[in-house]
Amino acid sequence: METDRKRGRRKLPSNEIRDTTIKFRVNEKELAYLNELKNKAGIELGHLIRQELLKSEPRNKTLPKISNDALLELKKIGNNINQMTKILNSKDDVHTLDQWRLSIKKISRILSCLEGVSNEEQNKQKR
Repeated sequence: METDRKRGRRKLPSNEIRDTTIKFRVNEKELAYLNELKNKAGIELGHLIRQELLKSEPRNKTLPKISNDALLELKKIGNNINQMTKILNSKDDVHTLDQWRLSIKKISRILSCLEGVSNEEQNKQKR
């Protein structure tokens, strides 16, 4: 019985052929977790890993650059915190506690501003 129909797996276009292997090691606990995810998804482990890795952008681990003025200000704040901590640990003084609270508020405002600048810089870099 002859037919003109081809048997077997269909041929992939050359740009879709996966001929490079990547190997990595996992421990037993990690393998069990991956197998659990594979079973939930109902696909092969290789397809699951490829799908999860290729759908997301890598996280940027570089810290945003800040100006020398901002860095100097942060160093001053750190120095003030160290000095106040030393005083607070040596005596119980209500006046010092009030200064501490004011400094914490100042630090919070400065850090909020720095975070805003950092977010703006990251948005500019993405564009």
